[in-house]
Amino acid sequence: MLTAADQEIRSVCIGSSEAAAIIGVGTDAASEWDVYARLVHPELEVRKRTLPMRKGNALEDLVGELYAEMFPQYPLTVARTMRHPRYPFVCTSLDREVLGSHAVELKAPTIHTRDRWGRSWSSIFPTEYLVQVTIQLDAKGYQWGHLVSLIEGEGDIRIYKIRHDPELAEIILQKCDGWYRRHVLTRDPPALDDSDAAERYLQKRYPKGNGLVLPADPDTLLLHEQLKRERASIKEAKKRAKELTNVLRARVGDNDGIEGVCMLREQKGRVGWSKVAAELQPARELVEKYTGEAKRKFTLLGAADDDDEEAA
Repeated sequence: MLTAADQEIRSVCIGSSEAAAIIGVGTDAASEWDVYARLVHPELEVRKRTLPMRKGNALEDLVGELYAEMFPQYPLTVARTMRHPRYPFVCTSLDREVLGSHAVELKAPTIHTRDRWGRSWSSIFPTEYLVQVTIQLDAKGYQWGHLVSLIEGEGDIRIYKIRHDPELAEIILQKCDGWYRRHVLTRDPPALDDSDAAERYLQKRYPKGNGLVLPADPDTLLLHEQLKRERASIKEAKKRAKELTNVLRARVGDNDGIEGVCMLREQKGRVGWSKVAAELQPARELVEKYTGEAKRKFTLLGAADDDDEEAA
């Protein structure tokens, strides 16, 4: 659990767990846009703690206990958040450490990420955790650390040894430091991309319209034409894909599939929840409880049909 002092440091620094997103090896669950929003616009709360994140944090103590049982010779200590001694815009907070010996990073990943984790003592584990532990080792001055994982649904922990690589640490830290100076100190956001995180940021940053409609400049008109062409090509590709799917489906006929090509499997019908709700006529309070946040919908004018509308 982070103390108030820990949170104060973290509120102005890139965390070691966020560094992978900054250098481009993070998952969309942790994007540079999430880091930018947290540091520059914390009031937006762009990235909220999800249930898997809360489960992982709750299981941290259990993973630590299992590690301590396996290695009783290592007395574990909870480390506090600290700034990196050479790069003060980067901070780190070890889950545990064995003072004077090594770092211990604890994870409780979901079953959906199981394929990213190899057997114990191998070098197969998510790259973002290599980045995180590399920064931790460099900041604390340890020569090695243990990454400890208790994967959902498994009965034992997996352990991976990570050695300090000062050259790799320097590359990562320089990139994080440059990113911080370029985007956070200047409040200049990263370049827009196709990530869900960028979309979340824009949704939170501009939640409501002011009633004005801007005139279109030449650059905007060019973007408009480009987007129309891209959407038209996507639509045509979807039509062609559906046609080819039907051709293959016809070749399968009443068989189960074609070896190495495709399979047809029976699936249960989907529940029409909107019709169920209409028949049950739930109370207004219940409807409001399970209604998501309102979002502004992006509509591309001049598009071929309504299929070219999507939430933004």
